[in-house]
Amino acid sequence: MSFLVGLGLPALIGHWLAPATFLSMPTQLFSGGAMLGAFYIATDLVTSPTSVRGQLLYGLGCGLLIWLIRSFGNYPEGVAFAVLIMNAASPLIDHYLRPAIFGSRSLAEK
Repeated sequence: MSFLVGLGLPALIGHWLAPATFLSMPTQLFSGGAMLGAFYIATDLVTSPTSVRGQLLYGLGCGLLIWLIRSFGNYPEGVAFAVLIMNAASPLIDHYLRPAIFGSRSLAEK
């Protein structure tokens, strides 16, 4: 869901500010491989972050990158590039948003 919010919210704001320049939110969500990317490609367990907060950030980043690539880049479909970029950032997300080990104190207490 964070993937779809990350794509839909900037599309909604962009289309509201400049409708002649930016595509509408339904067009962004239902065109290209956005739904395929949201439900099958970005949810790959091997390359996505392990924590819930990390997965939320990962999905938001994928959606925002897709909107940026589609709106300002010369490439009409940015799902593959956005997922690849966020896959590269996944270890960094895991490093900073790692969950506490079960049975131990939380990271905030340490």
